[in-house]
Amino acid sequence: MGSFHLEIITPDKPFFSKDIDRVIVKSSTGDLAVLKNRAPLFAILKAGKIRISNENKEIAAKIDSGYLNINDDNNTTIVTNSAQWLSDPDTSDIPDMSGIN
Repeated sequence: MGSFHLEIITPDKPFFSKDIDRVIVKSSTGDLAVLKNRAPLFAILKAGKIRISNENKEIAAKIDSGYLNINDDNNTTIVTNSAQWLSDPDTSDIPDMSGIN
């Protein structure tokens, strides 16, 4: 598949920042799966569950409404008022391929 960098930011602190294979979010127009080399995009997100996958492992988080931005370099940022893990919060389930801990 190939990886890209995902960052989830809340007003309190950065929530997540790693290279991943896929993220699935709920946008205002429906579910949206983001993979490597996705065209640049800006989307308004609904509150709900997001799924983050890498190397056949998946973790889930619940976010408040917010927005998603995919820039020209394929870096993806989610900005939301709050985020919390729904699955095991040990994000070591998602291997850190970028060297960011």
